[in-house]
Amino acid sequence: MSTIKVSQEVTCQLRNYELFMINNEYSKSTIDGYKTYLSRFLRWSEMNALDLLSKNINLFLENEKQNHPKTLYECRASVSALYFDGLC
Repeated sequence: MSTIKVSQEVTCQLRNYELFMINNEYSKSTIDGYKTYLSRFLRWSEMNALDLLSKNINLFLENEKQNHPKTLYECRASVSALYFDGLC
């Protein structure tokens, strides 16, 4: 598996997200899966430098719908948890 370099901010957000999920008793497999999508979203939003988180999420999910339709449901759940739980 290849290594993806991410910014310090993305690393911090992923760590906070993981701690939130652990504290809310998510399973290890769910945490790992959600972190994959969250990492993809955070890297994508950094590259696109959009201002509003909700706008970023909607655009990202449209992109995921086209490129990864089989995992859209899980992806949407993981990114929505970031938004609705105020982790940003």
